[in-house]
Formats: sequence, structure tokens, C-alpha cells
Amino acid sequence: MVGIGEGLFIHIPSGSPERVLRPARVVGVKSGTYTVEFEDPELVLEAGQDVLVCYEKDRHFTQQPARVESVLDTEPRLVISFLTTGQPVSAENRQYYRVSTVMSDLFVDLGPEKGCRLLNVSLTGFSVIAAGAYGIGEVLNVKLHYEGETFAGKACIQSVKDLSRGRRRFGLLGLSDKQSGRDLQNGLRCMTVNIQREQLRHLAGAR
Repeated sequence: MVGIGEGLFIHIPSGSPERVLRPARVVGVKSGTYTVEFEDPELVLEAGQDVLVCYEKDRHFTQQPARVESVLDTEPRLVISFLTTGQPVSAENRQYYRVSTVMSDLFVDLGPEKGCRLLNVSLTGFSVIAAGAYGIGEVLNVKLHYEGETFAGKACIQSVKDLSRGRRRFGLLGLSDKQSGRDLQNGLRCMTVNIQREQLRHLAGAR
């Protein structure tokens, strides 16, 4: 596992096909129990909940099952303690994971809508908040904006969830667009790996 001051990700099983990684920083280790602080202020966890811990060790992405022992604080950030319940295994097949971008202020152009907030991203897809009435299976032109570059292509709506104030949360699967110089698939790959590493570096530096 990682040490105090280092970053990791927590995946919270929810029954959804999306496996979203939530960034956290280790603030304490004692007798095999890890205490971590989360970046996302809206995250909720409970004692006894099973989670999956993901982290980078020796340049390998690894996952390990764990259980929440206690919730220590919720203000201003969620702080929990957890105990690992199994052995670490490789998690290099990252297409199954979406990394949370809630704290990164990244935006997507979705169909006719500009500047939709990006919630998470993976090697194969992403989720956004938008106002349009798009249906499951609908294919839209999309543009992902990241570090001064624009990755354009097409994506298919996979899920829709109604939110407040006329907003909706859309989960999308990226489709291959060979006509672009920098196609959507390349952009998703670049963003997923780089954002994971950026978040780990940021957490490690926030001591």
C-alpha cells in the first residue's frame, strides 16, 4: 500500500456498470488501518461498507479490497478509516474504471451544448451534466477540452439520470472517429491516465 501523504483512489460499488475512482489522501496509518481524506465534499460513506482501493506502486496500477471501519469527520471534507480485506492485484486494465473529474473543472461540448461539466472519464467513455433531452442510444458529436487541446468525435448515450433544476446526468460511450487528427479515443486515453497521475501527485503534495 501507499504511505502517509500519498494519494490513492477509492471505488465504491453501487451496482452501476460505471466504476468511478474517487481521489483521497492518506493522512494516517496504524496497525494496518488507513485513514484517508477525500477531495470530493459531497461524497458519503458508512462504516461497514465494502470498497476497492486503487493506487499506483512502482509504476503499476493496483487494486485491493477493503472495508470502511469508521467515518471520522465529514466537515469540511470526508475522513474515513479502512482496513484492507484481501491481497492486491493488478488493475492495469483501466478501461473498467472511470476517474472522477468533479474537482478538476473540465468541460465537454455535447451536441449543441457548450461547456457541459465533465464528471468522470475512462478509456472508453465519460459522464457529463447537461440540459438536453437526449435518449439512450442517441449518437452526438462531442468535444473534450483538456490542457489546451480539443479531442473531437462521436459518443453514444448509454445512461440518463434526471437531476434537479432541469439538468440530467448522461453516461456516454466514445465511438471511434478516424477522421480527426486527434480523435476522441486518443483523448480519452490521454485524459484518463494523466488525470489519475495528476490527482495522485496533487494529493501527495497537499501535506
